[in-house]
Amino acid sequence: SHDAQLGALFAAGSFTTLGEFLRQINDKLFRDTDADRFITLGCCLLDKRNSLLEFGRAGHTDLVSYVHDHIRTFSPAGSALGILPDEFANFDTICLAIEPGTSVIMYSDGLTEALNKEQEEFGITRLSEVFKDSCELGGSPQAVIDRVMEAVINYEVEQNDDQTIVLIRHTGKRKAALNPQPSVNCMFNHSFHAARIADGAASPFSPEKSRFRIDTGPDA
Repeated sequence: SHDAQLGALFAAGSFTTLGEFLRQINDKLFRDTDADRFITLGCCLLDKRNSLLEFGRAGHTDLVSYVHDHIRTFSPAGSALGILPDEFANFDTICLAIEPGTSVIMYSDGLTEALNKEQEEFGITRLSEVFKDSCELGGSPQAVIDRVMEAVINYEVEQNDDQTIVLIRHTGKRKAALNPQPSVNCMFNHSFHAARIADGAASPFSPEKSRFRIDTGPDA
């Protein structure tokens, strides 16, 4: 399965950069799957010690960041996985310095492609504006996610695709915290199983529980 293939690559630790990781997945999927099958993916590497985040994507949505009351979107190039052979595949990545107070989101296109009764998409512009407003209102990362999800739910007539948000926030103090501890919050707006992960252990929630939180430790 695709999940097993991705898991094997992670376990082998055979990649040295995020771009190389995406290329290896792409090459394996191109060789081992049918021509009409592909995967879109957004992923990041978080260096907590140096407060850096590297982001790459393969035919997936943009990364959106909020810092100093401003919104920025990042769109590194990269085709969906499994479409192109290795010699034609290229995956750009970006590296961001994450200051204290910064929040970034990755999300599925079920949010930006949500349709209202006029068949108009929610769109990246509206999503960015709602994310900015939610960050300015303050509160926990989960509160920010909840407000964004509520805006999408109120906009769309019915949900036609999965809707997922991953939020990463730098929670360290603005003046030199030795070990800033970003928190990662995920919310799934469907009935898939979720898990709470803490200190390396996972315990399942019941299927109707549709959100979970990951609190990463200082050395993660």
